Parts: sequence; C-alpha cells; structure tokens
Amino acid sequence: MHPLVTYLQSLRQIRSTGMATPETSYYGPLETLLDEIGATLSPQVHAVIQVSQRGAGLPDGGLFDVSIGGTAVALLEVKPTHDDSWRTAQGEQVTRYWNARPLVLVTNLRDFVVVGRDELTGERRIEGEYRLADSEADFWQEPVGRIAHRHADSFTEFLSIFMRRHAPITEPADLADVLAYYARLARQRILDIPSEDLASLRGALEGLLGIQFQTEEAEKLFFRSSLVQTLFYGLFSAWVLWAENAPPDQLYDWRTTAYYLQVPVVEALFHEFSRPQRLRALQLTDLLAQAGTALNRVDRATFLQRFHHGQAVTYFYEPFLAAFDPELRDQMGVWYTPPEIVQYQVERVHMLLHSELGIADGLADENVVVLDPCAGTGSYLLAVADRIHRTLLERGEGGQAAILTRQALLQRVFGFELLTAPFVIAHLQLGQFLASMGLALEGEERLPIYLTNALTGWEMQDAELQAALESIRQRFPGLAGELTEAERVKREAPIMVVLGNPPYNAYAGVGEAEEADLVEPYKQGLGTPVSEGGWGIRKYNLDDLYVRFFRLAERQIAESGRVARGIVSYISNNSFLDGASYTVMRSHLLQRFQRIVIDNLHGNRRISERTPSGNTCETVFHMGPATPGIRVGTSITTLLRAREAECSGCLVAYRDVWGGAEMTGRAEDKRQQLVDTPMSAVPGDLYDVVMPDPSTRYAFLPGSQVDDYSSWPLLPDLASAKPENGLMEKRGFALIDMDRDALERRMRAYYDLTVPDDDVAQMHPGLLRKAAAFDPVAVRRALYQASKYVPGRLRCYAFKPLDHRWAYVEPIGGLWNRSRPSLLSQSWEGNCFVLSRPKGVRQPEGAPMYFSATLGDNDLLTGHAYYLPMALRSASVLQQSDEADGPVSPNLSAKARAYLDRLGLDADDPDVACWVWWHVLAIGYSLAYQEEQAGGLRLDWPRIPMPEDADALCAGAELGRRVAALLNPLVEVPGVTVGGIAPLLTRVAFLSEPYASEEERRVTVSYTGTGKLISRVRAPEEADALHAEAVERAMSEESLDALLGGPETLDVVWNTQAANVPRWRNVPPAAWRYVIGGYPVLKKWLSYRYAPALGRSLSHSELRGFRSLARRVTALVLMGPELDAHYRCACQLAAAW
Repeated sequence: MHPLVTYLQSLRQIRSTGMATPETSYYGPLETLLDEIGATLSPQVHAVIQVSQRGAGLPDGGLFDVSIGGTAVALLEVKPTHDDSWRTAQGEQVTRYWNARPLVLVTNLRDFVVVGRDELTGERRIEGEYRLADSEADFWQEPVGRIAHRHADSFTEFLSIFMRRHAPITEPADLADVLAYYARLARQRILDIPSEDLASLRGALEGLLGIQFQTEEAEKLFFRSSLVQTLFYGLFSAWVLWAENAPPDQLYDWRTTAYYLQVPVVEALFHEFSRPQRLRALQLTDLLAQAGTALNRVDRATFLQRFHHGQAVTYFYEPFLAAFDPELRDQMGVWYTPPEIVQYQVERVHMLLHSELGIADGLADENVVVLDPCAGTGSYLLAVADRIHRTLLERGEGGQAAILTRQALLQRVFGFELLTAPFVIAHLQLGQFLASMGLALEGEERLPIYLTNALTGWEMQDAELQAALESIRQRFPGLAGELTEAERVKREAPIMVVLGNPPYNAYAGVGEAEEADLVEPYKQGLGTPVSEGGWGIRKYNLDDLYVRFFRLAERQIAESGRVARGIVSYISNNSFLDGASYTVMRSHLLQRFQRIVIDNLHGNRRISERTPSGNTCETVFHMGPATPGIRVGTSITTLLRAREAECSGCLVAYRDVWGGAEMTGRAEDKRQQLVDTPMSAVPGDLYDVVMPDPSTRYAFLPGSQVDDYSSWPLLPDLASAKPENGLMEKRGFALIDMDRDALERRMRAYYDLTVPDDDVAQMHPGLLRKAAAFDPVAVRRALYQASKYVPGRLRCYAFKPLDHRWAYVEPIGGLWNRSRPSLLSQSWEGNCFVLSRPKGVRQPEGAPMYFSATLGDNDLLTGHAYYLPMALRSASVLQQSDEADGPVSPNLSAKARAYLDRLGLDADDPDVACWVWWHVLAIGYSLAYQEEQAGGLRLDWPRIPMPEDADALCAGAELGRRVAALLNPLVEVPGVTVGGIAPLLTRVAFLSEPYASEEERRVTVSYTGTGKLISRVRAPEEADALHAEAVERAMSEESLDALLGGPETLDVVWNTQAANVPRWRNVPPAAWRYVIGGYPVLKKWLSYRYAPALGRSLSHSELRGFRSLARRVTALVLMGPELDAHYRCACQLAAAW
C-alpha cells in the first residue's frame, strides 16, 4: 500500500474513535509516513517523535541520518489540522527550533511547510510547501483514494527532496532528479501566467526558431517548457563552468549565472528571464535559489569526474528530461543515441569519404563541412571531433592535431538544435572536449551550434531575413545574433556531410508552412490513379519529422549547387524502407544518390517484432528499464552521392541487424554487431544487393521475387466481392469467451430487462462500461426493443490462428464496435473464408493468409484480417431468423471465371470454383513462396501464380483442402488428430503424466514473454517414431530432421512451480516457430492461457487441445516439400493475369 494511503487511513481510523486529541494522537501515522519514505532514501532517514531537549525547547519530533551517527537532519513542529502552518512557520517557537537546526518541517497533518536557510545570506526562508487538501473539512471528508490519486507521487517526491536536503550529491543522475523537481514546479507556475504577459518573449523565440506555436497547448507545453529549460540548464551549465576553478569551500551564487555563460543566446535568454522584475512576475526566484542550494550540495570532484568522462548525457541530460518533461521528449521523439550507433555512423562516413569520394583524410579534410541538423546533446559532433583528432594524430601532426581539430570545430562542424536543454549540453560537451586538450574557448569565441529550426530558413530572401531580424531586435535584441549566424550557415555553407538522429515525431501545434512544404516533392503522383501514370495510393502519411530531414539532406547535397558530392547518414524510423506512403521518396533518393546502404535494426515494439529465431526484438535504443527507447523499428541509412549529375543508377545494399549470428534480438547485441562491422564491408559481403523497381514501389527491402511476380493477380483480383474486415468487439471480451455456457448465461441476462444493469455488469463489466460512441445503457434498452436473445447467434468464432472461441453475434449495430452485418450475411454452414491483409506487417510474417469455416475477429491476423468468402449469397439482407437466404454463387471475379474457362473448367460448378481458393491456400503455405516473395508480401496483397493447366490447379486444390483441414480445429483430421495417427505425430506434445490436480494444470509461465522451453536430444521412443516416419515418407532421417528444425526437440513447460515441472514433450522446433499472419501459433495460444490472466487452470480438454494444435502445426510443417513443389510448378505454368 502506498505510504500516503496508509497515512490517511490511519488518521481517519484514529479520528473515528472520537477519543483522539487534536494533535498528539496523530503522531504515530506521521512518524510511520516519514519512516516509510525515509527508508527508500540513500542514506536512510528515520523519524523520531518527541525528541529530547536540544537547547531550544522540545520539538515534536526530528529526522535523523543514522549513517552519520544519528545526526539530526531536521526538526518537526506538528499542529492540529485547523492550524495555519504558514503562520506557525513564522512564529517564535519555530524560530527557536530553526536557530538550533536551520531546517524545520511544520505541518498540520494536511499542509507541510519547510523552513530553511539561505546559505548565501544566512536568512530564514520558506524552502518548500505542499497542501493535501484545500480545507480541514476536505481533508477529513474527501475519499482517501481520490486524495491519493491526486497526490501520491508528487507528495512522496516533495518529502523525499526535503529529507535529502542535508545529503551531499555525488551522482549526476541524482542532481538531475533534484533540478528536474524544481524545474517542474517552475513550469507549473509559468503555466498559470496569462499568455499576453509573455507575448514579447514568445514572438522573439518564434522568430529565432522559425516555428509557430499554433495552439494553446503548444504555447504552454513547448514555449513555456523552453523558458524553464533555459533557466535551469543555464543555471546548471554556468555552475559547471564555475565549478571547474572555484575553491572547494566557495559557494555558488545562482544570481551570477549570466556571468559564466559562454553561449550568447543562452546568456541573453537567461539574462532576460532572470531579471529581478521578470523573476518576480514569473514567481521563480525561490525555486532558482533552492536549485542553487542543491548545486552547492554537490561533491564537485566526484561529480565532475563522472561528467567529464563522456557521461553528461547518460547521467544528467536523459534523467533530467525524462523527469522534467517526458511528454515533450516523447512528442518530439527525443531519445539518447547510444554511443555505439554514433561511432558506427561517424566511422562509416569517414571511410566512405576516403574510399568512395577520394578524400584521403576523410572528416579531417579541411574542405569537408559537416552538419548535424538535429544536434541534440552533441553526441555526433563530439564523435566527429574525436575522429578528426585521431586522424590528424595518425597523420603525424602531433601537438598540431589539437590546434587543427579546434579550427575544424569552430569553422566547419555545425549543429542545429530546437530544444534549449540539449543545446546547452551540446555546448558543454564540445567545450569540455576542447578544454581537455588545453584549448578551451576564450573571450567571445563560441562553437557553431545554433538554437534554430533546421527545417526552415534555407531559402530566406535578404529582405525577409532583415525583417525577421528587426522584429527580434525590437522584442529581444540578444537573440538577433543567433539568427544571423544560423542563417549564414543555411544560406552559404557548402555542406558535404549531413548526419544524426532526426526526431521521430512532429510536435502537435508547432509548425511552419516552409517546413511542411519540404516534403511536397515526395507526394507528387502518390494519389494519382495508376491509369493516369501515378501510384494510386489513396491514403498516405508523410508527417513524421524524419521524412522532412531526409528531404532537407537530399536538397543540400544534391540540389543546392554548393557541393558536387556528399554523404548523408541518419538513424531513423524504418517505415520508409517499404511503406507505400514513401514510394516517391524512395524514387527521389534512387535518382539523387549512387549508393544507399541500409542497416535495418528492426525492433518495432508496436507490433512486438521478433527475430527469425523467435526471440523478442528490442529497439536498439533500449538501455535498460530507465531508458526503454523508442517503440518504432529503426534503420541506419547511408546515402552517397559521388558526382553532380543525376545518377544513372543506384546500388542499394541491405542487411538485417538481429544481434549477431544467434539473432538474439537484444539491443546490446545489435549495437555490438554494429561495432564489429568491418568498415570495408561491401555489397555481396555482409550486405545483400537490392534492385528496387516500380513493381515493388522501389522498396529498399530484399525479397528475391521471381521475374513474373508482379504479373500474378493480387488475391482480391480473384474475387467478385471486396474483402471485408472481421468483427471488432472492443467490449473487453464481454461478447467473446472460451466458455460457451458462461457466455450464454450473461447474454440471456443481457437481453432480459428484469435483470438490473448492475447485475449484468457484475457478470461482465464490459457489457455496461462506457466507451467512445458506446452508451451501454441506451444500447441495451434499444436492443431490448429491436432484438432478442437468439440461440443461433451464439457461434463458434475464429479468434486467432487455430484458437477458436465462442461469440454472441448481434447483427444490429451498437453492441459490437463493428458488427459487420454484410460479412455476417455471408456466413452460413458450408461457406468458408480465406483471410489475408493488404500487406505484411510483422517479421517474421509466416503464412500470409488463413482459412476459417466460421466468422472471425478483425485482429485474427496482425495488421487486421480481411475476409473473402468462397461463395456469395446474393440476398444480403440478414433475416431475423438468421438463416441463409437467396441463391448462392461462387465468389469469383470475371477474370477468375475466364481463367477457369480457359482451362476447360465450369466456373459455375461450386466445387470447381472453390479450386481457386484451395489453390490459393496451397501457395500461401509454401515456405518457398513466403521466402522468395517476402518483399512483395510486405508491399501489397499476396499475388498468386495461377497455373495455366487444369491438372496443376486440381493438384493445388487438393493440397489446399488438406491445409484447410489442418487449420480448422472444428473438424478432426484422420492420421493427425484421430484414427491411425502418423508415427511421428504420436509423440508430438506428448503428455507423459495425467496431471490430475488443478495446481499441476496452472499455466504459471508467461508466454507473452519468452516462456520456458527445454531443448534436448530426442528420447529413444521419439527417435524410433522419427525413423518410422522417415521410412513411411521415403525420406532420410537427416532430411526429416532438417524439415522439423534440427536434430533436437523441445519440451514446452507450462508450470515451474509444480514439483514435476509439467510440460508437453517433444514439440519440433519448426512447429514451435511456425507463424501465421505474424503470430507464432503455439506461443500465441499459450499466451492467452496464463493463469493470472485466465483466472483458472487448464482443463484436461485444453491440455489435449494444445497437443492437437501442435500435431496440426507439425503436419503443416511436414507438408512443406509438397507445397513447395506445387508452388514451383505453378510459377512455371503461370501466365500474365
């Protein structure tokens, strides 16, 4: 239980007795509260109530640090809840305590006021205050849960900061935490200031940055956050510079901050914001003073040693930004770039300058101008500086290497940054780098890292620039110089290298027309119909900021006319590698550059991406729980332009970075794989050569398609009816259940208005829980009038691949989020569906389609499942009886019917018409098809080779029927689940014990995560079964081993707590890894049976059900050679559609 909840509940229990005194009866809960929080600190702090005489009377209590001999940290003065704590804090009694120990906490149990001392003047001051309730009545009457929800975290932090007030700070992360606390308080105060009072500052900053705060939210969250960052990062950076040379016993005076700032724009901003008149208006003086006090608690020697050794970002900036404004970080896509990535990009650029552009000294050449347009904390610029210095030392420059490196940093290594906090850190890091070589910045010198919007101002006309400068001078003269210098770089610098880690998102409400116009060339022809020479992509999205940064780099290297050659290196979202929205963007890059190198780092956590070996694929930015990193997949893209003329051809080299040969998927292994990459690696060595062309929308991903793939029909081209999404519930599984009887009971109750709403909600909250566009009470009343409980609507329901459940399907809208009545009208006994989706979204993708004899879920496949019925009922109006109505016809397009006619087959024969769909399944479940056509499957609907031979089509149809039977858990399959089971399958997912107790059947291993598998050699009886299967199939045991995934087998453990470690024995690795529509079939089934989520143990039927499931999947694996052979045959016999 949270300490605040315990505290409040204890106070109210004491008060409820009616026997409590106004003050002393409540000492116990207060002591417990302070003790619980103090125990979490380092060093630990303990509370003692009613301490002994300390020479200033008898305080009500004290806080003590036992690590230093029980020294008093602070004294306590406790009053009844009706007392005014602020008045008491100014009283004579507290003054006596403060004279004895100048840190006193005054509280009336609901208000907490910290009385401290200004260490610079020695005067008493209020150093903190917190209020749990606005009045005494509210404190006692408002529900505990509501107070705790509002205050739990912030109140705990308030007390933690106060109780650590005495302790020295040695870790940069601890200082970041304390400064972020005061910065958040400052931002909250600034948010309350009327916009008109800040209009002048806002206008000046908009002019400097080249952006517009278009909404109130942007004005408050971005602009005002920038003000606070300027103040607190200005304070911090000035302290760092002061601390370099200050005597150990000297205290830092925060009011002298502007004197130590070396970056003109920060100095100007800080000076403006920190003027006494301004600070009084902003009400920030006390917070800056307290932040200054925190800085004076720092153990400077230890802190600066950590800070100087390249840890400024890791140990200060990241913790500060995460604690101060995580929303801004997420919105702008600002993430710490691990050093291995920075090093890899810089080294590759350096090597390419030498090997491809003939620049012998690479980045050290005095004519190579470098820009990081999203400099952040300066990591890339620092790595460039280090590479320049090392190259010069290798060249034998000796002591001159430092001089030349300094010149490079001041003259031709540029950075742009939009956020104040990382901007300040960048200047600090680069300044310290120079200082470490004995060449610190002097006088008016500054590094060419500018506070500006990198995406605007490149084509600003002289008159426009002068108008902008005049506007800024009138509002804020100190900012004009920053704009002038940034614009000089944008308009004149011959930039040859652009590199960095662009932001991943656009911040809502912060924009500029020029910035948005950057990507217009990438939109040309996207939405134009194919018949008119366009791409026919009706929906596209090019709003992500990284796209604008690619266009910016392309324009500077290939279109500005300032350079004839150059290199771009970005780590970014990898969605542009094959996304339809980026077709024209890829075409542009192919035309402008001669070489494109892709290191695909994967790690898309939004779709829970996995490696080909089945491991979780982490984002490469993952640095542990404190820095989980971005959630999108990423790639490093290197673009090389070797000549000024338009490129006649472009070589695209691609590789997957999965985390070494073991494909661990772990972030640290991916980063190490980058570090271990020889910079001399060429296409054909570590990289595959990709040949983008219009048929693949110029995709940069490999997928060695057969030449005729684009001539095959898309799956929807075979049907006369458009594919339709599956049902969407969004009611928390109120309408879907594994237990048919439980679902029937609650749905009968739902349609019976004699059962109160509350009782229905008790049966399942989702039926009466409000949601977007769902008024549960109104819907229930409406359905009572328009519908009723119909037993036939309780139907078997395809939920996930080979995981069927029960669903109550109400055709009238409202109860389901999307009930899909037109799809429902095509679902009758005997009709079946082929499922797929417009493009693959997972890696591995597996079979790109599925078969179902029942209605199914919208999310049966990743990326949403689309249903194509094999037959159509012409009458689409669903009757109240829910029975099929009207004539039935095959769901074949005119071209598909003509195809059957060419083969001499009757398209009106229902059985023959289904051959098309059975053949589709046979192709889709061919592993060779999945691997060879991976590129095409990522781009669009699956394309199917249709053999111009009736016998081949018939053979494919027979294979497809067998696949469909294995995918249909509603029917038994002779030789697989019933009858004379095939030799190999008798031992698959074998249950060697009865597992009679419920405890043994509890799934305590979570298969949402990695699960628990035991890899082992086959037991003798399993080896015998393998031998018998190989003989029956006329295969060698080695070939059968390879088909099943190797010589070892797996035991799937579901319970590690039971003494006998219950498991399904002997699951072939290939079956465990088997994927359909992006889902690993067996693992996905198990993930939904985790006992804490399921609320029960597995039934014996479910134990056998998993065994049956594993046998079905193994049978699909065993069909592989037949399916591949049919695919090869179909490719040879297919003609252009």
